[in-house]
Amino acid sequence: MPGSFRVARILGIDIRIHISWVLIFLLVLLSLADQVFPDWYPQWSQQKTFLISAIAALLFFSSVLLHELAHAIVARQFKMSVSSITLFLLGGVANLTKEPPSARAEFFMASAGPLTSLTIGALAFLVQQLVTNNIDVVPSLQPVEGVARYLSFINIAVALFNLVPGFPLDGGRVLRSIIWGVRRDRVAATRIAARGGQLVAGLMVVYGVSRALDGEAMTGLWMFLIAYFLYGAASQALQQERVTAAVGSVRVAQLMTTNFRSAPAGISIGQLIRDVVLPNNLQAIPIVAHDRLVGLVR
Repeated sequence: MPGSFRVARILGIDIRIHISWVLIFLLVLLSLADQVFPDWYPQWSQQKTFLISAIAALLFFSSVLLHELAHAIVARQFKMSVSSITLFLLGGVANLTKEPPSARAEFFMASAGPLTSLTIGALAFLVQQLVTNNIDVVPSLQPVEGVARYLSFINIAVALFNLVPGFPLDGGRVLRSIIWGVRRDRVAATRIAARGGQLVAGLMVVYGVSRALDGEAMTGLWMFLIAYFLYGAASQALQQERVTAAVGSVRVAQLMTTNFRSAPAGISIGQLIRDVVLPNNLQAIPIVAHDRLVGLVR
């Protein structure tokens, strides 16, 4: 993803952060420091609240990374390589080098992320309950209780949102895999799942407008941003499948050009342009030496 930089390498996968991630991290941090933790623990000092908020925000994005790593690990089991994982404004994405080879592969790969988030949320809830039951005995555990409470809520929320059946959300991929498996038609499955993604995006816009009209401008803005991303990604997937359906069975030999001009490797640039490029209006010229292709000039 342009605008991203590598920060780590885990299990042979580059972990990258997009510049937009800094914005979402700061927004989460400020939300926790200004609203969430002050509401839960008004007795905390500002310094303590900010420190615990920073820890909670880092742990949240670590859980997002685990969500994406789960996708990557399962993808590898089905012989799909993952070039990198990128954290950006709207979460994270595992960058696959190719599409899932089967409906079964996509089902398990897509399910792995939400299942991981649900597991993290459940574990955080158990920690919260354990600490809450002993908070009177050890009051200093309040920060642990607060962080666990937040991680429980946010991870379960992430899992449920990702399970919404709209492509390219995980739920949309699960839906596509099921339709693909039943109908044995990937193109039709993608079309249905992508339409679902466009519908979900439209509903999010409606919800965002209602929130904005109720005075929650920030919530409305986030709904618009997510809807924009979701609609664009769903439309792109739909267009790709349309192209694949239209030309997917056409052989390369039917499209390639066999009547083309080549030039010897010893020719000068001036002669190449004058005698080959300009007269034939060419954009690429194969270069040969001893009847062997040695390169291409573009």
